[in-house]
Amino acid sequence: MESIESIIKTMNARPGMFFPNYSIFCIKSFLDGYLFATKNESDLASMYQFQVFITKRFEQISTLSWDKIIRLYCSSDYQAFHRFFELFEQFLEQQSQEEVIDTAEKTYTQETL
Repeated sequence: MESIESIIKTMNARPGMFFPNYSIFCIKSFLDGYLFATKNESDLASMYQFQVFITKRFEQISTLSWDKIIRLYCSSDYQAFHRFFELFEQFLEQQSQEEVIDTAEKTYTQETL
C-alpha cells in the first residue's frame, strides 16, 4: 500500500485522473476516504500533523479543518486546490528538517554520555 505522501504526489502530477474539478474539497474528500479505507496509523498521524502545520502557518485557533483554512485564504477553489500541494510540500520539507535535527540531537546526546 502506498503512503499518503506518495498518493498526494501522484495526485499533484495527474489531478485529472483523480478529480472531476479542481476543488480543495475534492482533495479532502478523497483523502478522508483513503484514510478510512486503509486505517494506516502513519498516514493518519501525517494528516494530523498537516492539520497542526496549517493551523500554525495561518495562525488559526479555530476548529476549521485544513481544507477550509486553505480555502479561506485563497480567492478561488482552483487557487486553493493548487495551494494545497504547495503547502503539503512545505510540510514535508519541515518534517524532514525536524527529523534531521532530532537525529543530530540524539547523536550528540549519545556521544556526550
